[in-house]
Amino acid sequence: MPKLAIEQVDAEMIDAGDGVHIPRTWGAVVTGLPEIPGAIRARIVYDQTLRRAVAQSVQVDRSGVGDEVTTTLLRDIRVQVMVKWAAMRVVRIARDGGDPESYGDYIRRLRAEEGRSEEQNLHEAVTLYRLASVINDGPLKLVSEELGVSVSTATRMMNRARVAGLVDEETGREGGLTPDLGHADSSTMLGKRESEGWQGRTTRTSSGSVRWICTSPRRARR
Repeated sequence: MPKLAIEQVDAEMIDAGDGVHIPRTWGAVVTGLPEIPGAIRARIVYDQTLRRAVAQSVQVDRSGVGDEVTTTLLRDIRVQVMVKWAAMRVVRIARDGGDPESYGDYIRRLRAEEGRSEEQNLHEAVTLYRLASVINDGPLKLVSEELGVSVSTATRMMNRARVAGLVDEETGREGGLTPDLGHADSSTMLGKRESEGWQGRTTRTSSGSVRWICTSPRRARR
């Protein structure tokens, strides 16, 4: 059974935004993987340009005599999964007026809470989105799962949060969020959207400008 050990955690905690804090760097050791005869060691850092946890280095130690590290073995290592697993162990989520919570404690509290207002849910969506981005999880997927809504509803919630000024511009660019997903001005988006196979139609506004309206969130098959 796979086991994860965290070691050499830096004392400096980085404020990743929206209440999410993570160590500047830490080590992780994974053992017990059936396809890996030994231990995988990774040095993980929080990259402030990428705004997420990344592997700085990865090392494989064979378990003993009769085993070897090969190219095939190296290809079987799922580095991003290891980074996510390790980041979940060290990340902390700060609440207003409360002590920082671990990933597990935060998720358990969120699932147990009842009667949150729409505004409170919006704030939790922003925190979940940032949390997932930092640990290399799927942001909209985590919002959807933990708030019990569809992915499309999670997307609309995040766009409302951006319009309300709850989402910073960097986070908006990371997720491709836009206040109005259905419309794009022809001078900037029409040709690009059509050339990339998005389904939609053009219409002319009362002012005489041409506007392209997306009729499907999926791209057209070619």
